[in-house]
Amino acid sequence: MQISLRGFFLALILTPYLCSSSNAQSPSQIKSMKLLTADTGWAVTSKTLFYTADGGTHWRDITPKLGHKRQMVSSVFFLDSSTGWVSMRCSDDLDPIADDVCFEFALTADAGENWSIVHPKIVDPVLHSVVTQDHQGFSDAAFLNFSDSQHGWAVLVRNLPVERSSGEMLRTVDGGRTWTQLPKGSLPIAGNLRFINAKDGWMAGGPDQELYVTHDAGNSWQGLSLSKPADVGPDMGIDYNLPVFEDERHGFLAVRYAVGPLLGPDLSTLVLFATEDAGATWKQDRILPRVPNIGCSAVTDSILIASHSERKREPPSGSQYETIKTKLSLYTVGPNGSATSNTAEVPSKGAVTQLSFVGRDHGWANLYDGLYATQDAGKTWVYMSLSGTTQSYPCG
Repeated sequence: MQISLRGFFLALILTPYLCSSSNAQSPSQIKSMKLLTADTGWAVTSKTLFYTADGGTHWRDITPKLGHKRQMVSSVFFLDSSTGWVSMRCSDDLDPIADDVCFEFALTADAGENWSIVHPKIVDPVLHSVVTQDHQGFSDAAFLNFSDSQHGWAVLVRNLPVERSSGEMLRTVDGGRTWTQLPKGSLPIAGNLRFINAKDGWMAGGPDQELYVTHDAGNSWQGLSLSKPADVGPDMGIDYNLPVFEDERHGFLAVRYAVGPLLGPDLSTLVLFATEDAGATWKQDRILPRVPNIGCSAVTDSILIASHSERKREPPSGSQYETIKTKLSLYTVGPNGSATSNTAEVPSKGAVTQLSFVGRDHGWANLYDGLYATQDAGKTWVYMSLSGTTQSYPCG
């Protein structure tokens, strides 16, 4: 019996979408966000990009509109409050192979009032390989980063089991007006990335939470492993954040070590490393030792910020149902090593998935089922509805 090559590819492309449909993300769930200044920022669901200019009191839909039957927001990056880019997944349900490589990029210079749309030519080399079994196409996920208004990179993530990571990288040198796909095999993983100039960048993630560095604009990558400080002690896992640079030479890198006992509470030690030579060498700068398991961390203005979230169940009273809240703790460690912590309860059922801060006090926390803002380092939180309603939750 003969099977057409086109039919074979069709079956392989559709398989991961069918298998993962039960675990699909809610279209209204915020999957990423960024606080750009104390007043401006963006938040994105799988289909909609929102922008605020008044600290989250009001939001407007600035999603680029494509000329395709379906579109998904894959990744967002804003260089400042006005200049931004979006990578979009598109499909027309006519040709599954064409849909597999259907990505468009949009760029704006006026905070999303107007967009320019670019449709780069993308090749999925895996689909045309006869020596690999990775015939699964691209996922809806992507990573996007710009070092300045002209130089940018995008990573398209391939559909693979969780223990594997693969993708393709695109690069632009003209502000996103044209994109060039890098040669196959240039990426070690398909992870989040950050460049500090046109040549030097970092990538973190993958199944083993690894860290890589490039000094040739992404053409090649080298693994980077930092020596564990002696005061961390035995650890059961390591998680690298992307480094944050104040300029091209001075930067910080937060590394989380899981140090909890096997049968006891989950604990983490968060170490902040510093560099003064553009990442050639790193040394320990400060440490947040053995705190309840850290979910997310961020570095802003030389301040280390970390969060711990814990679900709290309250028994029903009368005819009420059981209430589930989240106990949200925020830790800050200043340049001199001084640490503070604040804890508040918010009516959320999920953990913190992302932090974004501008200074010690002003920041956002993206929980699994809601976006919250603080202006006092976590003493109080305000729930930010993308439809405009807010409610405050004080320190508990």
